[in-house]
Amino acid sequence: MSLIHRCSLLIQIYFLNRTKTGITFFAKFATGQVLLQVLGVLNGFFLLRWLSITEQAKFSVAFSIQNMILGLSDLGFTASIIALVGNRVNDKKVVGAYVQTAKRLRNYLFFIACIITLSILPFIIHIQSWSYFELSIILIPVLLAVFWQADCSLYDSTLVMHQKMGKLYMPQIAIASFKLGINFILHITGTIGSFSTLLLNAGGYLVNGKIFKKQAKPFVEITEVKYNKEFKEMVHYLKPLFPSLVFNAFYGQIQIFLISFFGKTSNIAEVAALGRLAQLFIFLNTINSVIITPHIAKTDKNQLVKKYSVILLLALGVAVTIYFISLLIPQFYLFLLGSKYYHLKSDLSIMILGACLNYIGGVLWTMHSARKWIFWWGAWSYMICIISCQVFGIMFLDLSNPHGILLLSVITAIGMLFVHAFTAFLGFRKEYQFV
Repeated sequence: MSLIHRCSLLIQIYFLNRTKTGITFFAKFATGQVLLQVLGVLNGFFLLRWLSITEQAKFSVAFSIQNMILGLSDLGFTASIIALVGNRVNDKKVVGAYVQTAKRLRNYLFFIACIITLSILPFIIHIQSWSYFELSIILIPVLLAVFWQADCSLYDSTLVMHQKMGKLYMPQIAIASFKLGINFILHITGTIGSFSTLLLNAGGYLVNGKIFKKQAKPFVEITEVKYNKEFKEMVHYLKPLFPSLVFNAFYGQIQIFLISFFGKTSNIAEVAALGRLAQLFIFLNTINSVIITPHIAKTDKNQLVKKYSVILLLALGVAVTIYFISLLIPQFYLFLLGSKYYHLKSDLSIMILGACLNYIGGVLWTMHSARKWIFWWGAWSYMICIISCQVFGIMFLDLSNPHGILLLSVITAIGMLFVHAFTAFLGFRKEYQFV
């Protein structure tokens, strides 16, 4: 389950039941999530230092393929379990029915997602003059990771519903620590590479999935039933979201794919390295879900303009500060990337600018969704805006280097801010009934 969906459930539990138990739940969630994210960030930045440029490029392409297959094979099925189960969390058969249904849907789409995504790979291999055999070997842990990740997502939903934060986070933290340690050993022995990194990642999903399945056993009962009712219900629930979910599965990896088609191997590693800096915004995005969403959702209409403006100004202040640090002290960010990427000083500020604009967009989206300013044209305008920006970039920008790819990200982020601004206008018009 994604961080956003975990945060959504946390909000419901904490603000509807402000008891000692609710506070303890919040503390365990926050501690576990912070530790897990810190370990993930550390592992990511250390890999930039430990992997060679070529191995980093191959790892980045393979990991992007993994994420795309994962996105296309899930399409929100596992995340929908909590919403569909609702207040029937103690009915093991009901929980089991939705878990099994989500698993069936994932299995159906897994093979389709593999065919769609892997069809891209031969073009990248040809352009980059990589070995077909070597990339085929690397794809083995990629496919295993997607397949094994299913149990992680399916059963961590159950643990979250029953507020078993310790059982949810302890295995993940232990495995993340183990992966960091093994990567370090492989680094000092000179044997670390893209294959070993991807294999460790896949192994982590396998172990986590088995642990989650075992720990969720008291809360789930799987029976030999076809679950046709739950199948139809899940598809109907997610049907309006399918276009945007499919689109996001592709768009989430667009930077790596574009630089893979237009740039060199070293450029792929450079774009991936700069992209790692976006992880610094994870904590801010968590604040959006945990703090801003409930605050705006319960705000009285008379105070909405004031609170909306204050939050937006604070977000702008944070974004401007982060951006100016990249201009004044770029060494701070470059140190995180490692000496192999010190030459990216001029590209760094563009990447941070794009990340800051996306952060502002995320704050706006958080406030708009909290007020239920969701319009039928929203998803389509979002996709049309992004596609238009990508077409513009392909036609008029030099996408053979990180500078052009990152500039395209900035242009796209600016376009999305216009969509958010128009949404805000219609939202306030709806709120105050003015024409």
